[in-house]
Amino acid sequence: MPDPAAEPVIGLTASVATLDDVTAGTWDTRNERLFRDHMRSHPQVAREYGELNQRATGEGADGPAYGKRRTELIRRVVDHERAVRDLRLVLVREE
Repeated sequence: MPDPAAEPVIGLTASVATLDDVTAGTWDTRNERLFRDHMRSHPQVAREYGELNQRATGEGADGPAYGKRRTELIRRVVDHERAVRDLRLVLVREE
């Protein structure tokens, strides 16, 4: 009988999903939520983010340069949303 641990995981090779454990008390100030809400209420920024991602999938896309531009856009959005809510700024980093 084959070892199940040695079997390849089918369907997870193209991308990886993560699941963060978030308490209800922190959800209102999470960067992920602030970014999501900003994108929903600012379609021009959502378009900018979409265009950035589409350019990254093109021929010769530069991974590190894309990551830097993506992080800069996310940082700009999150910093804005934290400022308008009078929340302290926190580090936004590439992962």
